Amino acid sequence: MMVYQVRTWTEFRLAVAKARKHAGLTQVDMAEKLGCTSFQISRLERGKRRPSMSFMLEVVRVLGIEVLLAPGVQSGLEDQQCQPGP
Repeated sequence: MMVYQVRTWTEFRLAVAKARKHAGLTQVDMAEKLGCTSFQISRLERGKRRPSMSFMLEVVRVLGIEVLLAPGVQSGLEDQQCQPGP
């Protein structure tokens, strides 16, 4: 299991993109596993959308990674939510 230590939202989204690629998943593959759209995954990875904490935990589960929140983590990770696609 890969472990990522993050202190900021940017570090989290970059870890997600790296882990997704390491797992050999496309954004479409990941979206299918999460029940949302690839556009939403793209926005998450580019920092254009911040998901809810519950969605972030689901992302971590799907990717099979562990994320350690380091001291100094910025707040505001729940201001937007990735909603399931149609």
